[in-house]
Amino acid sequence: MSVLAKIRSHAGWLVAAIGLALFSFVIGDVFTSGKSFFGSNDKNVGEVAGKSIAIRDFEAKVQEATDRQKKKNPEAAMDDYTKDMIVDQVWNQTLNEIILNKEYEKLGITVSDDELYEMMLGPNPHPYVVRIFTDPKTGQIVDQFKDPRTGGLNMAKVLEFNQQMNPEQETFWVGLENDIRRSTIAQKYISLIKKSFYITSSQIKREYAEDNKVFKLKYVAKKYASLPDSSVSVTDEDLKNYYTVHQNEYKVEDATRKIEYVTFDAVTSAEDSAFIREDANKLVEDFKIIKSKEDSAFVVRESDNRSFDNTYYKKGSLSPDIDSIMFAAEKGTVIGPYIENNSYKISKLIDVKFVPDSVKARHILVKIVNGDTAKAKAKIDSLKKIITPKNFAEIAKKNSEDFGSAEKGGDLGWFPQGQMVPVFNDACFYGKKGDMPVVVSQFGVHLIEILDKGPEIKKVKVGTVERNITPSTKTLQSYYLKASQFSGKNNTPELFEKAAESLNKRIADNVKESDKSVAGLESPKELIRWMYSAKKGEISQAFEFGNKFVVALLTEVKDKGIPPMDQVKDEIEAGAIQDKKAAKLVDKYNSLLQGVSNINILSQKSGDPVQDIESFTFSKPSLPAIGRDGLFIGTVSTLNKGILSKPIKGKFGVYVVQVDDIKEASAAVDYSLVKNKIMNNLQVRAESDLFDALKATANVVDNRTKFY
Repeated sequence: MSVLAKIRSHAGWLVAAIGLALFSFVIGDVFTSGKSFFGSNDKNVGEVAGKSIAIRDFEAKVQEATDRQKKKNPEAAMDDYTKDMIVDQVWNQTLNEIILNKEYEKLGITVSDDELYEMMLGPNPHPYVVRIFTDPKTGQIVDQFKDPRTGGLNMAKVLEFNQQMNPEQETFWVGLENDIRRSTIAQKYISLIKKSFYITSSQIKREYAEDNKVFKLKYVAKKYASLPDSSVSVTDEDLKNYYTVHQNEYKVEDATRKIEYVTFDAVTSAEDSAFIREDANKLVEDFKIIKSKEDSAFVVRESDNRSFDNTYYKKGSLSPDIDSIMFAAEKGTVIGPYIENNSYKISKLIDVKFVPDSVKARHILVKIVNGDTAKAKAKIDSLKKIITPKNFAEIAKKNSEDFGSAEKGGDLGWFPQGQMVPVFNDACFYGKKGDMPVVVSQFGVHLIEILDKGPEIKKVKVGTVERNITPSTKTLQSYYLKASQFSGKNNTPELFEKAAESLNKRIADNVKESDKSVAGLESPKELIRWMYSAKKGEISQAFEFGNKFVVALLTEVKDKGIPPMDQVKDEIEAGAIQDKKAAKLVDKYNSLLQGVSNINILSQKSGDPVQDIESFTFSKPSLPAIGRDGLFIGTVSTLNKGILSKPIKGKFGVYVVQVDDIKEASAAVDYSLVKNKIMNNLQVRAESDLFDALKATANVVDNRTKFY
C-alpha cells in the first residue's frame, strides 16, 4: 500500500480547501509530457548483471526526468548539456536499482509503509518533502504551507493539500515517495556496511607503532638518466619478455580513440554584418516607445542571449561606449546600435537610484541542517531577542557558524554592492543604519546588523538588446562546401597528412566513447560516434559544430582490455631500456659492495654522494628526490640498524640504503584517535568504493552512445 493510499484510508474530513496556485508554481503541473527528443526503437541501451535494458523503457525514464526538469525550472534552456546530464542521471539510477536491489533483497533491507508515512507527513518530514514546498528563489517555505509560529513547514496544510491533489500531482507525490524510499534504503545499506567494521586493539596498536616509528637513513643512488639510452641495447626478444611481464600495466579500462583533425572556421562576411545591423536598427524605435514595465520582456525576447541584467551600475562600470551618456541621460534614453564583443547592442536607461557604494555590517549565521529552516530561524529569533549593539560581538563569537567572521564578532567590514549573495546584499544596501534584518540564503539564516553605510552615489540600470554578429546560412554553406571538398579529395591518411600541412591541424587523444567534449569543438557527439564506428586510417565526412566544420582522420584505436604489443611499443621499449640500465647499475653496485659494510665507504668507491634523511615515517612515506617509491620504502622496513641493503631497483634509479637509527614509537595513553582514524578511512572507502566494486562484477555494457 502506498502512503497516498494509506492516508486516504485513515484521514477524516479536512478543514477547508486551500489555494494551490503558488504550489502549482513550485511543483504543480510537473507532468505535462512533451515529445521525446530521442527516437525510440526495440534495441537495448545496455546490460547490467545479465539483464538487458530496453531503449524504450530507458527513454521513458529519460522523458519523465526531462519533464520534471522542465516544470521545476521552466525558464531554463533544455540544451545539450542538460539533456546529457539527465541521461547520465537516469543511467546511474538504473545501475543502482539493478545492482543494489539485489544486495538489499539479500539483506532484507526495506522501508515499511508506516516508516515512509512518517517521512512524508510526520512531524519531522524528509528533506525532499521540505524542498518541494520551498521557494527556490528565497529558500523559504511558500506562504500557503508555512507555519507562522516557526516559519517551518505546516504539516497540517501539507496533509490538507494531499487530500486535494489532481492526477498529475498525485503522480508526482507517488514518485516522491519512491525517491524517498530508495534514498532511505540506500542510507540504511551504507550504514549497515559502515557499522560492520571492527578493529582489534592489537591492530590499533600495531598501526600506531608503524606510523610513528622514526627511521634515520642514508643512501647513495645511480640515476637511470646518468646512462644514455645508447649505452644499452634491447632485442625483439627483450621487448617480448618485457611485454609479457608488464602487459597488465597497460590494461585499458575504457576504450579510447585518437584523431587528427582540421577545422574550417566560418567567418562573418561584410554582407552578414550589414544585414544584422539593419535588423538591429529596426528594433531601436520599438525599444523607445514600449512601456517601461515591458522593457525586460522586450530585452529577453529580442536578445540572442535571452537575458536581462537587473544590476545597478556606478559610473565607470558600464561599457565605455555608453557610460558617460547613460549617467547624463534621462530615463528611457536609447543608444545604439553600437558594436561590442562581436555583437550589435542597443541599450536603454531603465532606472536610476542613489544607493551607497559600500556598506559595513556584521552578522550571525546559523546553518540549515537537513532542510530544517524553521529550526535555524527559531535560533536566530531567540538570539535577536537578547542581542544589542553592545553584546552582538560576544554572541556572534559563541553562536555564529560563519567561523571566519565569528572570530571577529561577526564583523564583515566594508564590502561593495554585489559582493554578497543577492538577498544578503539587498538587506544591507536597502536597509537603514542600525537595522537588524533576518534573511535566509543558501548558506543558512543570517541575523545582520547594518553598522554603517557609505555616501550615496548615482547608479543606473541599463537594459541591452544584443544581436550576435555571426555568419549567415549562405556563408555557413560555403564553408561546409570547402570542408566537404577537402574530405572528398584527401580520402587516404597520406593525402590527409599532406593537405593538412597548410592548415591548423589539431590532435584529440584518449577520447572515450562516453566523453561529452573534444577540445575546441562545440557538442561533438556526432564526431565521437563516428570515431567508434570508423576504422583506423579512415577519413570522416565534414561535421558541423557551431561555426566550425571539421574533417578528421582516425589515427589510433585502443579497445578495452590489454592492448596488442605494437600499440604500446614505445612504452615497452622505454621500459625495457630502463630494465637494462637497472641491471647494469645493479651489477656495478654489487661489485662495489664486495667487502663493504658502510654507506660512507661505498660512497667513496662509487663516487655517489651520501644523501641523509633525518626523519622518515611510514605515515608520510614520500621522500625528497625519490617520492613514493614502494621498493625503496619496502626495503627500509626490512632492514636492521647499521646494515647495508642490496641494490634496490627504484622508479628513477638504483639505490643502496643504510638505516642509521630506529626510534620505536612510545606507547600512547589514549588510542581512541588512532581507532577513529582507521575507522574513518575504512568507512570513507566503503562509501566511495562499494558501488564501484559491485559494478565491476556486474559486467556492465553501456550502449548509450548509439542512441544519445
